[in-house]
Amino acid sequence: MDRVRDTKNLLVEFKSVVSKVIFNNIILKLENSQRLNRQNITVVGENGVGKTAFVIRYLTKRCVDSYGKLPGKVYERGVRFNNNIVPIRIIDISPQPSELTTLASKTNAYIVCYSITSKASFSKAKEFLAEISRLHSDNVISPLIVLVGLKADKLLLREVTAAEAVRCSLRHRCCKSLECSAANSYASACSVFQTVLKQFSKGQLRERTSVARTVCGSSVSAMKRVSM
Repeated sequence: MDRVRDTKNLLVEFKSVVSKVIFNNIILKLENSQRLNRQNITVVGENGVGKTAFVIRYLTKRCVDSYGKLPGKVYERGVRFNNNIVPIRIIDISPQPSELTTLASKTNAYIVCYSITSKASFSKAKEFLAEISRLHSDNVISPLIVLVGLKADKLLLREVTAAEAVRCSLRHRCCKSLECSAANSYASACSVFQTVLKQFSKGQLRERTSVARTVCGSSVSAMKRVSM
């Protein structure tokens, strides 16, 4: 029994070390991307909400059912938008809200994810939004934030309504609240990232004083579900 316990403790310690190494590598890549004028998009949410499938669907157009469970993943791409190639870096990570501090100064936009089938994941998304607001409360210029409900094809299992998500997005000054089904279509995932790129094209970052007007203007469209 002692040997089994020791083995389990070693595995837990190893996993913790691997997570820290991966997280540190992500920070280094973000610092390099800032020098290259690359836009950093951080995708956060609770484990299991479908973030990785959502990101992979956008980048490859493929629907992926299974993939390696890693503490964090970074993707670099030049994506086409308005007949231009926009260099972006997508950080797919499931940190604790308190661990966002290191990423905050290097993030241009946040996509905060939850599953419409899970109230618990929505509560975690609220924690992320509150922490993001706290981290950027002193900034004259605030990062772009989009709240996204994933697994929108599972309507019969819905636990979070679109109206709840919109109220939450208004409270935390998100530019939009959207729902997405990566399983159903590439267009659904693409629409979310196009929203981010469209905001970048308007000036990349928004002044905090104009955020309230932006949110109020998008509150009606936010009620529309993006899944196709």
